[in-house]
This record gives sequence, C-alpha cells and structure tokens, in this order.
Amino acid sequence: MGDPDYTDYGVRIKARSPAVQTLVVQITSGRAAYLPTRRAVAGGYSARIVDGVVGPEGGDVLVHETVKRLEATWPRD
Repeated sequence: MGDPDYTDYGVRIKARSPAVQTLVVQITSGRAAYLPTRRAVAGGYSARIVDGVVGPEGGDVLVHETVKRLEATWPRD
C-alpha cells in the first residue's frame, strides 16, 4: 500500500471544485498536529489519533464544506 498520501484532502477538493483553477493552502496555526487520512490511520505512517484533534471523518467534513463553499462562489453552468 505504501505511505499514505497527505495531499489526499487537497486533491479531493481540487477534483470536485467548479473553479477553473483551485489552489489549496495549508495553515497550521502553530499547532503540532495534523489531519490524518484513513490510510494513515490504518497504518504505514505512524498516524495516531492523539496527534490531532479529529480523525479522517473530520477530513471528509473539510472536503465537503470546502467544496460546498466553492460551488456557492462558482456555480456550475
């Protein structure tokens, strides 16, 4: 399976975005935590839920809510 892809959430957002070009920028706010993917939690990159405040379900919400806002800004024709 290999190492989990930590660009997963950004790739999913970009793939579903109605905008011609979508750039994903990450801000950490100085916290030593990350949002693990399901693959990361399953193994392969020592992802632990204690390293963050939410798990992969939070990543799904992030993708859904971000795409919803993009669709509101750039409605599909």
